[in-house]
Amino acid sequence: MFKKDFEGIMLFSFPKPSAVLIHSFFMRFTIDVICFDEKGHIIKSFILKPWRIAIVKGVKYIAERKSKK
Repeated sequence: MFKKDFEGIMLFSFPKPSAVLIHSFFMRFTIDVICFDEKGHIIKSFILKPWRIAIVKGVKYIAERKSKK
C-alpha cells in the first residue's frame, strides 16, 4: 500500500482454509489476485482495481502481483 510501483509476487498463507477479505485501499495500481485451496488448486483469479474489496471462501493461499493490464 502507498507504493507507486511493485515488482514480484506476494504470497500469503493461512493456517487453515478460510473466508478472506482482500482489499486494495490506498493502492495506486491494479493487482492480479489468485486464490488457492489447500491442495494448491486455483479456486478463483481476478483483477482488483484500486479502492475495491473482494471476499473469497475456502482460501489457503493467495498470490498477488501488479497487473499487466
